[in-house]
This record gives sequence, structure tokens and C-alpha cells, in this order.
Amino acid sequence: TSTHKGHAQEGEALTRRFRVGSLVGRGKFSYGSPYATKSDCQLKRFLIFFKQKRLFFGLIIHFIIKFCHLFLHFVLQSYFYCGIISLKDGSSVFNNFIKKGTTNMKKFSSVLLVLCLLFALCATLASCEDECEFSPLWTTDATSHWHVCNGEGCTEIADKAAHTWDKGEITVWATQDAPGAKTFVCTVCAQTKTETIAFAGMTETEWNAAFGSHLFENFEHKEVASVTGNDVTVTTETTFKFTKDSAWGKMIQGEESQEAYAPDAEAANAARTNSIDSILALTNYEDYQYDAATKTYKATKELRVEAIEAFAGTEVSTSDITLTFANNKLVEIKYSVSFTKDEIEYNAISTVTLSNYGTVVITPPASPEPPAQ
Repeated sequence: TSTHKGHAQEGEALTRRFRVGSLVGRGKFSYGSPYATKSDCQLKRFLIFFKQKRLFFGLIIHFIIKFCHLFLHFVLQSYFYCGIISLKDGSSVFNNFIKKGTTNMKKFSSVLLVLCLLFALCATLASCEDECEFSPLWTTDATSHWHVCNGEGCTEIADKAAHTWDKGEITVWATQDAPGAKTFVCTVCAQTKTETIAFAGMTETEWNAAFGSHLFENFEHKEVASVTGNDVTVTTETTFKFTKDSAWGKMIQGEESQEAYAPDAEAANAARTNSIDSILALTNYEDYQYDAATKTYKATKELRVEAIEAFAGTEVSTSDITLTFANNKLVEIKYSVSFTKDEIEYNAISTVTLSNYGTVVITPPASPEPPAQ
């Protein structure tokens, strides 16, 4: 019976140990408690750490450990008393039973605790997104936008998606000398992006503005034409200057030259009309296409060249015509044309230069002195 009492005391101490572990889980014992084992103190520190970091995580672990301790307490207690009841052949069998049971239960409890902790960790991480408080402001890069978590050290993001761009608005108009810019805005986060716009040529409105009548009140019109036929080249240089109320012209061919002066508005307007008509005949907007490589406009079909027809005595046309603009003004017309006259093949090349818009000044020629009496 004394042996049975000793074994009973050992079993009671073992049962008491699991009760102590349960109390540790409830915070009843400090680290220095004589009943708390080293593993109990480590578990306590682990629990406090996660309680400080995450209240939800701490509560989950607290209740899981409490459940495990209670479960192991009742299992071990039942296991112990079942051993007493089944004891038949002396204390040696009972001692072996207790030793084996204690060792197996230690292994079982350790594995069970580890599994419970892993389950609690997974449950906490799975619920992390619910705990995040995301900023109402958008974080963006060149392609996407998203909300970031306000928690310190948290890298969680939400609502990440690609930008949704609007149709865009031209913020800088392209010119012949510089590209333009078109700005797009994301309809969700207001992020912007800018795309370069290449100059594609003047609009019809801009084109027509370059031929406004006010521009041709004061300008200089110069044409250099070379006609080659039968191995002979004749070059003619013609210059006209116009102001609002006067006009002056000069033609040079070889060593010969001739000047003319229109002293009044009526004569000046007649000469101006002839000059403008010869220009407008070659500058219809629909007949040209912009060439970005040369920054010029090239004819897309055959056009009549009336300035050559007077010499050729027949209708002459060509598609080899190039126009150049600068500062929204026409500054140059170049063309080449071939024709036949009197069974001779001719090639004509002409360059028309328009310049000095608004700055021409004409000095009237000196009046001839009256003859001596």
C-alpha cells in the first residue's frame, strides 16, 4: 500500500503540473513561480510578446493554450486512473506504465502545441488584411495606382489597377520647328502622362491665314527663273517691292535690266494683284502634303504654272512644286517644269522668295531735270 501511495503521489504531482501549466496560461503564475517549468516561462514570454504586438493574435493563442492544457489535463488524468484500475501484477508494471505514459504524453503535448501555434499564426496572417487601415489617397507609378496600408512597417496594398486614361488634351501645339505635347489624366487617381505630338502640317485655317490680304500690303516678291533649251540657259531675275500706296519692280536678264515705279495706289494695286495671283495659283491647301523630313509641303498632283505659260505659248503643268513656310508665312516656292516649244525641249527651274513682310520701304526715283532753255 505504501508503494501504491507513492505512485499515487507521483501521479498527483504530474496532474498538478498540468494544472499549473493551465494557470500559467491564465497568467496566475509569474516567471519565478516554483511550480512553473522552464518551458512554461518560455511559453509565457511568447504569449506576452504577441499580445503586445497583436491583441487578436494574443487572444487566439491564449484560448488555444488554455484549451490544450485543459484537454491534456483530463486526458492524462483518465490515462493515469485507467492504469491503476488495470494494474494486475505489481508495481513494476505500474511504474513502466507511468514512465511510458509520461514520455509519450510529453511528445504528444509538444507536437500538439506546435500545431496549435502554427494554426494560430496562419489564422492571424489570414486576418491581417481585415486589420489593415488603407490610406484614402492613391499611390501611383507610371502604369498603375493603389492604396497603401497606414500601419507602421506594413507593406500590404489594395485596389491595385492599371490607369484609365481619358482622351487627352493638347497642352502644347506642335509647330514646324518644335513638337507639341498632349496630356492624359487617369479618371480614377488623377495621375497624368504626357505624349509628344509630331507636327503634321498646318490646318486649313492656319494655311489660309498665311495668305491673308493684310500680309501682302507690304512685302517683297523675288523670282529667279532659269530656262534651258537647245543647250542654252537663260536666267531671269525679277524683283517686286510693294507698300500700301506704291510699287517698284526690276527685271535683270543677262547684262540688261529694266526698272518700273508705280507712284500711286491704283498702279501699285494692279501690280500687286498680278503678283498675288501668280502665288495663289500654286498654293491651294488641298493640293499639298507636309513632308516632315524636309519641313516643306509637296504638291500631290499636277498644277498649272501660269508664269511659264506666257513664254511657252501653251498650257504647262508640273507636280514638282515645294512650298516652305516660316513663322506662319509663306517664304519660298520652288518648282521645275518641262515643255516643248518650236520642237525644242525646255526645262525651267524657278525659285520664288517672299520676304520683308511689313518692312518694305520704297524710295521714289529722282525726277529727271528739265532740259536747259
